[in-house]
Amino acid sequence: MVDHNAVWSALSHPARRRLLERLRDGPALTGELHAHLATSGDSPSRFATQRHLQTLREAGLVSVTERGRERVNVLNGSTLYRATVGWLDPASRSVAESLDTIRHLAEKPIADTRKESTMTQPPIRHLLVEQSTDIAAPPDRAWQALTTDTRRWWRPPFTLLSDADDVDLEIPAEVGAPVLERAGDRTALWGTLIERQDGHALAWSSRICGADAAIGTVRVRVEPTPAGCTVTFRQEAIGAFDTQTDDDVALGWRTKLDDLGVLLTGALVG
Repeated sequence: MVDHNAVWSALSHPARRRLLERLRDGPALTGELHAHLATSGDSPSRFATQRHLQTLREAGLVSVTERGRERVNVLNGSTLYRATVGWLDPASRSVAESLDTIRHLAEKPIADTRKESTMTQPPIRHLLVEQSTDIAAPPDRAWQALTTDTRRWWRPPFTLLSDADDVDLEIPAEVGAPVLERAGDRTALWGTLIERQDGHALAWSSRICGADAAIGTVRVRVEPTPAGCTVTFRQEAIGAFDTQTDDDVALGWRTKLDDLGVLLTGALVG
């Protein structure tokens, strides 16, 4: 459980925020973080740097792993997410992410004339794709396949790790944790889990590959029917991409639903 008071207290100090900004770029040794503070305008003692890191660790914002005699500090994004964005309901999070994407696109520097003459930027568009299928299997079996038995239906080419033969989609148990694709020792980040209602609904933040700042959400619903259940995938995003992206996304989810139906029943009901 997140201690919100500890998180916000830790974030109140500018030096600790600078440490988190550095760790956002990747893990770092304590000595490297001390040097980062020094080059950022702060001149703390090593003891002060260690105290700042201890405060961040106690708040759950930073974790430490031992590497021989060295201590490697790692940003704990899940705690930061749950203490900030995690307060919003799923719909508000989706709106906030879309607005932030618009801000990002609006604030981008205008390309110079030569680049504009040789490159065509797709317009900023809103994408909404929804695909559903009826499956002659009970909802609990569909939910298990969606959350734990993913390799047999989450398959290339409509994956982030499209060059891998066997890909797992890892759905975390806790909101705020990353949603990952995994193939052997390789991983690719889909986004962050923003909703989980066991047996019924999932949602995670999502980017669209190849699109400029395209960000949105993927939502999955399982609804009981007299013959089994209905599974629905809905992806919504805003960003710079062409209309072909809509067709590609729709085909990707349609293929996954078909594979899911075959996995559960051997045939689709409709």
